[in-house]
Amino acid sequence: MIREKIDKIVNKYYNETDECYNSFRYDDKENEFYMEEEIKKYLTVEKVNFKIENVSGYSNCGYDSNFLAVTWIENNELNLFTLLLEEY
Repeated sequence: MIREKIDKIVNKYYNETDECYNSFRYDDKENEFYMEEEIKKYLTVEKVNFKIENVSGYSNCGYDSNFLAVTWIENNELNLFTLLLEEY
């Protein structure tokens, strides 16, 4: 159940033009949202024991990449979600 909600959040950050996931997005009113913060908010509200790491991968003047890892415990099992975030 938690994984499905994280997937739903993450899918809002898919950039179809660049065919990659971005760390931020804008809604119709130009409000800015950040994936990491949105996931943290959901897990905190649900009172889930979790940890999020966002590590820089590669950076130059035209491209940046980060690796996002989310771990949580659900039904006494450790779960892991990882994602490559890219910015052009």
